[in-house]
Amino acid sequence: MKIVIIASNDFSLINFRKELILEFRNRGFNIVAAAPPELPIVRRELSRLGIKYYPLAFSKNGRNPIKDILFFFSLLRILIKEKPDYLLSYTIKPVIYGNLAGRFFKNLKRYSIISGLGYIANEDELHPKKLTLRIIDILYRMSLKNINGLFFQNYEDVAFFLKKEYINSPAIAQVTMGSGVNTRHFTKEPFPWGTFRFLLVSRLLRSKGIAIYADAARIVKTKFPSVEFDLLGGYDLSCDDAITPDEIQNWEKEGLFHYRGTTSDVRPYLKESTAFVLPSYYREGIPRSIMEAMATGRPIITTDAIGCRNTVKHGQNGLLVKPRDVQSLADAMIYLIEHPDEVKTMGEKSRQMAVDVFEVTEVNKVLLEYMDLELHVPVSVQTFA
Repeated sequence: MKIVIIASNDFSLINFRKELILEFRNRGFNIVAAAPPELPIVRRELSRLGIKYYPLAFSKNGRNPIKDILFFFSLLRILIKEKPDYLLSYTIKPVIYGNLAGRFFKNLKRYSIISGLGYIANEDELHPKKLTLRIIDILYRMSLKNINGLFFQNYEDVAFFLKKEYINSPAIAQVTMGSGVNTRHFTKEPFPWGTFRFLLVSRLLRSKGIAIYADAARIVKTKFPSVEFDLLGGYDLSCDDAITPDEIQNWEKEGLFHYRGTTSDVRPYLKESTAFVLPSYYREGIPRSIMEAMATGRPIITTDAIGCRNTVKHGQNGLLVKPRDVQSLADAMIYLIEHPDEVKTMGEKSRQMAVDVFEVTEVNKVLLEYMDLELHVPVSVQTFA
């Protein structure tokens, strides 16, 4: 049996989907991965695991139809060459163009993961991307026709796909608790001594709440000047709502937060934090960054918005705030600063929820059962570190 996995960047293959890839391997699959190259370490890791890798060339935010057509034909060539039994894709362009290519192969079983809708869920008639959204409507309906299954991370996204008629029946939809988190890799960590430290980990986009985080920090520091705010994540200047380096530098000069750049291992930063913040109003699936913070044993402050609110029981493992509301976020931060005993209790509850609800092995079990792969477990099961 052979499976081709298509992603929008190679790092996600080992950062978000490594455990799933290993589950395929343990079931005797020959695995082929295809994604745009981002980090050299990924190719080495995939090679170590015996996984064939095809580098792809496409821009996940680009709107050049010629480049998208070339991307489609590159996927078609891979499928012709590899002749897989299964195709698994995630994120918008791999889902659309991967499934369009996959429709040419009669016996190919096609599955896709919808990990959040982002701007495509915006139905404002005056939206500047109105034409792009109409094209996406058409492409989704074409590409998802007769697909074997779709994995969603919340029920609102299933309802959206049904409403837009991207799919015709909820029978092909399966909801999982995000991409899951490895609670043995992200272990519970003691709280740091001394300074109260907030941490936000995200792509640097306005819709992720970066500017709101800065404005809330300004309010909090007027009352608690010693409290620290950290920001970790990469620039995504190809997006329309990108935060620019100049904005980050200005906020740093004002003393609102420390920008910590990017990393392939977020655990040391989570260990240094007291509480985790994600004030996103982006149409999330279930944010992986929040699940990682929960597994570390940190209380969560996030928005009462689709995807984000699935991670927090308000007042138990964290606090939900109003989307786009600076004062609401600042008030939640001040509450945690003033209630250190609740911070510890919420952190313990976060860890327990990560283990009970978001453990990656349980998430992957749902995917594998829905793909009917339990029948293909080999006699000798191989594992990897």
